Amino acid sequence: MKVMAQWAESLSTLNPKQYFFQSFALLKDILNYDLSQSLTGLSIFTEGVSLFMWTGISFKMSRKMLDYSKNAGAENHPASLIDYRFVLKMHYFHTGQIEEDPDFLNVYHAGMSVGDHWPTTIYSVYSGLTCVELGKYDRLIEIVKKIEEISESFDNSHTKAQMYRLSVMAHYRFRMIDHTLELSEAGISYTVKTGHFAMLLVIWCAKSLAHTAKKELDAAKKALAEAEKLVKDRKIITIYHFPYQQAKAYIQFMELTLAIERKEKVSEKARSLQKTINLLISLSKKMRSAQPEVYRLKALTFWILGKQRKAYKNFTISIQAGQKYNCQLELSRTYFEAGKCLREVKSIKSSLLGINGSEYLLMAKRMFEEMDLQWDLKEYEKYLEN
Repeated sequence: MKVMAQWAESLSTLNPKQYFFQSFALLKDILNYDLSQSLTGLSIFTEGVSLFMWTGISFKMSRKMLDYSKNAGAENHPASLIDYRFVLKMHYFHTGQIEEDPDFLNVYHAGMSVGDHWPTTIYSVYSGLTCVELGKYDRLIEIVKKIEEISESFDNSHTKAQMYRLSVMAHYRFRMIDHTLELSEAGISYTVKTGHFAMLLVIWCAKSLAHTAKKELDAAKKALAEAEKLVKDRKIITIYHFPYQQAKAYIQFMELTLAIERKEKVSEKARSLQKTINLLISLSKKMRSAQPEVYRLKALTFWILGKQRKAYKNFTISIQAGQKYNCQLELSRTYFEAGKCLREVKSIKSSLLGINGSEYLLMAKRMFEEMDLQWDLKEYEKYLEN
């Protein structure tokens, strides 16, 4: 196995900062060679793209490195192909180029044919994450099964931990809440034993989010406290840091909502929530597919605080980001929430971006049906009944 792949695989058990600086030192050394003439060197160079992209340090640099790899023939051999495509898939996901690869199976089989399970795993995980943003549940499950195949073929615990990381959070995103909690228990039990703590962090966060969705505040806080034990050394990696702040924000939003209902003082709770949301917005610059949900949460926060102009401003940003980055799952939910607000008697607006509240609700319903989002459809029916 390649040196960088070994380091990357151990990232779930080691300090990510150590991974970054050791890998960066290696990358500087191999740049002394003509990598276009070496398959091994080209693969290592290509994997090095993740140092700039995965951490969000420079998408511009990662794009240049990817272009170099492609021009040097990275797609001409199965070993370099899987290295190139897994990093390219990561780059696309983080920069908001959300689209499925029509040749997923070809790339998957190329990686399997050379026995390179680590990049094949990561390529498959990011392909699954893309399916979540697109709202394609059936396709997601097909990819989860492929990741299970990798784990079984190579008897690899890291791959299985990645499978749990993807599957647990994905089921929360599709609001299959009970299934999320069942999977989280299995995932926690497994990853605790194998020591894949970055995966464990994401699973605890998904568990917290699921409890919050069920309005089980104490259970959500308990799960978040477990996640907090793991987050400190993993903040450098956005895709691990973001779920923690996301789970924290939804707990704070629920606490603020309850405080408003009870007519309690809310200024401190509001400040804490807005601080967390602003951090999420900052993180979303390195993971742009997160922007539709983050700005929607900010809009809803302003709405319950009675600041409608700011609420509609952020609904607009959420809608535009969802459309720009093709994030169908969260875009549908923003349509729903914006539609509800626009239809409120007290609303200062009747339309947003030229579309009225009723139209947004119908757009949301159609997307919920197309993506078979049963939880969301039930929320839609509850809204109509009320």
